[in-house]
Amino acid sequence: MGVLKGFKRAVGGGVGGLAIADHTYVTSDQNDRWPCWGLGAGGSSGGTEICSGSGSIPRARCLAQPSGHAAILWGVTGVCHQTANRILLPSGRIVAAAAGFWASALAYGIYGRDAVFWFGWLGPVSICDLIIPPFKKKVSAGKRPAAKRNRADADGSEALVAEVLALYALGLAHRRRPDLNVLADKETDLLLDHLAPKPLTRGVKSKIIALRHRSDGRLRTLAGRVYAGKTDGEGFAADGNAAISDLFRQVARVLGADAYTEMFGYSPRVDVTVIDPEEAMTQTGALSKNG
Repeated sequence: MGVLKGFKRAVGGGVGGLAIADHTYVTSDQNDRWPCWGLGAGGSSGGTEICSGSGSIPRARCLAQPSGHAAILWGVTGVCHQTANRILLPSGRIVAAAAGFWASALAYGIYGRDAVFWFGWLGPVSICDLIIPPFKKKVSAGKRPAAKRNRADADGSEALVAEVLALYALGLAHRRRPDLNVLADKETDLLLDHLAPKPLTRGVKSKIIALRHRSDGRLRTLAGRVYAGKTDGEGFAADGNAAISDLFRQVARVLGADAYTEMFGYSPRVDVTVIDPEEAMTQTGALSKNG
């Protein structure tokens, strides 16, 4: 056992040039430092601690993988927020206190989206569980905890994390590979319940889930262009941010301005850009070589 800590650090005017998202990274009390795609020495230093919890450090290392990218396809299945959450999994914490996190979570999920280029998030989790069994007892596949969804609980997210992990436990209990799209839709449902100032109708949720599907498709198409060498870092950032900004413009229309602002913390007039153009050239190079 050891202690895993999540940090946030502002990046210039914010990820994508706007003050709506922080960079996040993870450390351990055994001298591990995971930049979570952050560039240079500053990628894992100079930040403010936002979460901390005990957990298996070997398991965190296994989940991080040698690259430290935790199987995230940068800008397509997640960004630094999802990478940090995957490494923090043994502690049960997430970087919810980072600026822009809830927008990132809607676009990519708490632990990232699967993509056709990857084995999927549940694959690495089950492999690491086999190699290094988690210390904490897993949630029964037949039960889901009754948790109050309250954004203001201890670290702003424990209830949501418990429900999302129970959802993935159900997926891992399947004899065949679970339908990751169905799991992603159920996770989005939980996320919207957690964030909404008042309960949303099934129709509203369905519209938002459909919009997220469209955004996922655009990002996967962009990933294909990266792999084919048909776009560079600048194009990757521009097209990816355009897809995500369009997602949130449409979500704001569905929710209404007041509910949207309360849920995500900024006005619908603010473009949501979570792919940092300054990192894009280096990161797309990594994607094309190491995907």
